[in-house]
This record gives sequence, structure tokens and C-alpha cells, in this order.
Amino acid sequence: MRETLPSCLGDYPDCFARWRDSCKLLRSTNFGERDCPFYKTTEQFTAEEREAKIRRRKRKARSSCNYSRARKD
Repeated sequence: MRETLPSCLGDYPDCFARWRDSCKLLRSTNFGERDCPFYKTTEQFTAEEREAKIRRRKRKARSSCNYSRARKD
């Protein structure tokens, strides 16, 4: 049985997680009087994902270099 998506209660037509006036990521969109703390535009989300991918590659490269150095000693 498929769970229904919660309605997006904010006015965020450009949110990356919005799909047909619903939030495709959160189980609840009831934040009381506050705005949605997860709101990001698609451009912001894409940029953050790109930066995270670069950081992961750099971290992986550093760890493999350290491993290679340790094996040579």
C-alpha cells in the first residue's frame, strides 16, 4: 500500500522537494508557525549536491594516497 504524501503548506513553488503540491521527502509538513526548514530551490540543491560530490572525491583520493604511503613503508 502506498503512503500518501503530505501537502506542502508553504508557498514554495520552486522547492526541489515539491511534487504536485506535496512534499516528496518529509512525512509531516506541520512546522507550527515556522517556515519549512528544508526549503531549497532546485538550483541550490543541485549546487550543494555537486559540492558534496567534489568533497567525497577529494576525501577518497586522500585516503587512498595515505593507504599507498603506508604500504610503501
